[in-house]
Parts: sequence; structure tokens; C-alpha cells
Amino acid sequence: MFQLNHKTEITINGIPVQWIPKIELYYPDLPQFPIMYIHTQINNNRLVACPVSVSYEIIQDKCNAKFFVFTNLEPTTEVLDKIKDEIENRIGFSNPNNKQTVIDCCKGNSEFINILTDLWQCIEKSYGPSIPYGRFYEEMFSIPRFVAAWQAKTGRQVK
Repeated sequence: MFQLNHKTEITINGIPVQWIPKIELYYPDLPQFPIMYIHTQINNNRLVACPVSVSYEIIQDKCNAKFFVFTNLEPTTEVLDKIKDEIENRIGFSNPNNKQTVIDCCKGNSEFINILTDLWQCIEKSYGPSIPYGRFYEEMFSIPRFVAAWQAKTGRQVK
């Protein structure tokens, strides 16, 4: 068992302000169950880290997100860089998923490209040219589910 007895702050500058509602650290329906946690290795040492809160400084149409993180390793520069890299990837800040990412996953299928191009118009109006997710979880199905859950007519949808 790893004890998360070190604390640190990680700041990511220049996040689109419209992403704020989608940067979630915990499942709302499962208290104290983290959505975002880090489990990797650095120099044969296992790094376990968990962002426990995030605050924002809004600067025009961007914001700086300050993540308060607990970790099992001393927060050296190498550890901090790894945690920051992982968080940036999880929220889609580095290696963003954009319309071309979606089209590429269709592998030339024009029907899928047409459907996802139409769905992308809804996404782009709210989130801009890329989405606040670092990777496709189910490739094709995550984008339609994202849009469907975005403005559900019957309230929050849990699957």
C-alpha cells in the first residue's frame, strides 16, 4: 500500500475557459472515487498521485488551472514534470483530440465521417477546436456519448 503523504501544486496555463466544467477529479455519483489519478514509474520507483482539488485563474478566454496533488514520492522536479505531463494528457491539453483526430479514427468510412462531422459542430460551439479529454476511451463511441450526455433532456445520464 502506498501512502500519499507528500503534497504539491501543479499549474497548467492557458486552458480554454469553457473546459472548466469538464475537468472533473471525482465521480459525482461515487464520493471519494477519483476519476483522475496517476500510476506510473520513475527510475524503477512507483509513482502514485491523485489531484484532490483544482482552482482557476481566468484570464480572458483562457484560464490557469492549479491542481493540488497528493503523491507517494517526494515532489522532485522529475516527479513534478511527470505529474504535470500526466494531467495535461488526461484533460486533453497536450495531444488534444480535435476534428481531424475524430475523422482519422473513421478510417475512411464516409458515413461515420459525416455523422461525426455533424456532431463536431455541437462540440465546437461549446468547447472550441478541441475537446477536454486526453484520449478516446472507446474510440468511436465516446464522442457520440459525450454529445448525448452533454445536454440530456432528462437530466444527468449515468451508464
